[in-house]
Amino acid sequence: MSGRGAVPRMLTLELGDLTCTTQNESGSDEVLLELRLDGAHREPYPLYREMDAGDSWTIDRSYGFGGQATLTLLELDPVANDEIGSQPIDQSGQTTLSFEGDDAEYDLDVTVSQVSGTDPVSYAIDAFDNSTTSVVQSGSNAGNGTVWTGVSKQALVNRLRTLLPPGGNPNLLHQGGTPFCGTIALALGLAQRQPRRLVELTRGLFETGELLTVGEYTALSEDLRASPAPNNTRDLEWVVGASLRESKNWVIDVQNDVFLDKPLSLLHAGWPWVLRDLAADVLDFGNMTLYAGPTLETLLLNKPGATPQFDPVSVETSVEKAGEAYRNGGLGILLLDGSFVQGEKTAAGNPPTPITTADEPWVAAPTHYITCLDGNPVTGSDYTFRAQTWGGRVEFDLPVSEGNYYFFGTIAGYP
Repeated sequence: MSGRGAVPRMLTLELGDLTCTTQNESGSDEVLLELRLDGAHREPYPLYREMDAGDSWTIDRSYGFGGQATLTLLELDPVANDEIGSQPIDQSGQTTLSFEGDDAEYDLDVTVSQVSGTDPVSYAIDAFDNSTTSVVQSGSNAGNGTVWTGVSKQALVNRLRTLLPPGGNPNLLHQGGTPFCGTIALALGLAQRQPRRLVELTRGLFETGELLTVGEYTALSEDLRASPAPNNTRDLEWVVGASLRESKNWVIDVQNDVFLDKPLSLLHAGWPWVLRDLAADVLDFGNMTLYAGPTLETLLLNKPGATPQFDPVSVETSVEKAGEAYRNGGLGILLLDGSFVQGEKTAAGNPPTPITTADEPWVAAPTHYITCLDGNPVTGSDYTFRAQTWGGRVEFDLPVSEGNYYFFGTIAGYP
């Protein structure tokens, strides 16, 4: 047991050479090395490379952690990935881990050391700051040169230090002049719950131009990587928010001079289901649920050809579910009409008219997503809650009778 005043200690895991002795596929193996530190959460940095028998890949990455680490080597397939092997890290010093399975054999050199006076989040930010990697190295973007031509690495590093512990404030995250309220809410969930993973996510996006979700990676478009942050938006919020958004966008590449001028009804169409699945992937939470309030439920049920997947609940229950998720170490995102948060109700003297299927039968989406910090049970005819949006906290005291005008539902989940 550490005594009072003891210097904090941390382990570091250094990844060296990965060598392929026998490959899994007749063609090149698409190798993804998955790393989990201090529990079930998978690091989102995409350690990916195409390899053949006899190839050796110098990974040259290091991670700070508290004491638990597991490395899993996968060969990516369109239908189902093949697991070549999985190895726990259970000793200090230098060693070689062997991964053998599905007719493949790989060896990885690793070193585990103990360091004093730092913490895993600060170590990750410093490692990013000191890294010299800044070009796409793998996948379909290989050889394209500089990853983000309009983004400053130093701005990313400085912003991470401003936002993350031990000295930062995650609640300063701000979507700026973008419609990325949903993906910034996910980034806030990372900053609050898994700050080291936000560092690794940002670093991976910047250094490789790729996004790693559970068991797969997405190569970001050159259009996005060549597009600087729009006015009033910080580089970190642009890189993270836009990348997460594009990873689930099937039609339009995200770029600030084309994507951002689309109407919200187009950008958010179908987004509640997509955001639920993206939240589960990014946060590595196995329990994410979309709770649909009466307005969203009506729209879903009247949407031609739709097969909705949601739990229908009242508005007050939806808010309570968001608060419950937050109190259990998770994330609760409220789906609502943005005019409520912007104060248009007070100015106009009455709530806005909800979207109806007669107006826009193909749209079943809110216009703003906010992170719920506590959804209190209903007392009398009102319910109250605190939330985070646009870089600050807001408090609401809303009559239940008006809830259906504003609330579409909740995306809530926890580990």
